[in-house]
Amino acid sequence: MFLYTNYTAAFTLKDNIIIGISYPIHRKLLFYINTHEPKGIIITGTGFKDASTVKQTIHQLKTLKPGYSPLIAIDQEGGRVTRIKKGVSKFPSFLNIAQSNSSRYAESLAYQRGKELKALGIDIILGPVLDVNTVTANPVIGDRSFGVDPKLVSELGRATIRGLERAGLLPVAKHFPGHGHTSKDSHLALPIVKLDKAELRTVHISPFADAIYAGLPAVMISHVVYTE
Repeated sequence: MFLYTNYTAAFTLKDNIIIGISYPIHRKLLFYINTHEPKGIIITGTGFKDASTVKQTIHQLKTLKPGYSPLIAIDQEGGRVTRIKKGVSKFPSFLNIAQSNSSRYAESLAYQRGKELKALGIDIILGPVLDVNTVTANPVIGDRSFGVDPKLVSELGRATIRGLERAGLLPVAKHFPGHGHTSKDSHLALPIVKLDKAELRTVHISPFADAIYAGLPAVMISHVVYTE
């Protein structure tokens, strides 16, 4: 994963790379982190089952060497995509939240979730999901999306972003330009989508565009090929 900041004369690759780790961290990986100082580190689901383990690991990483404090990222959407299983509150899926049709509710939940993660030392949250789930059999998005209405996805997505930012997190909306019109899991195969450009823009890209205009700091790219 790349985190683009600026392109000054002092630009180095390490300033724009985030690496993933599992638990326990292998000594060779710790040596790599200590030597190369990647900009950030993603807490993956492997081994990190409780909040105390996550907090201890983050403290270890942020005190590894003087002057180096990596940005820590995590996937903690709520619903079925929850890397930390114990020691934190359980939050509903985005589709469940959408049933309330309330941006205030969405923002409140995001703020609560964000405060818990910030207390553990998390800096970046990989979310919210802004995919418009136009294929009901979509195996990878489904209830991770706010639904099939791009306007509702946009509204609740922006509310979620506001809540996360109020909690002190940097949100990374996903999966641009949209992963909602697929019937394949992109973790297992490369989805190829034939979709009219106008529909792509007005349905799938529009929630991302709205969020970006509102100040969204970052997006995650989808593993999808659009043929048009």
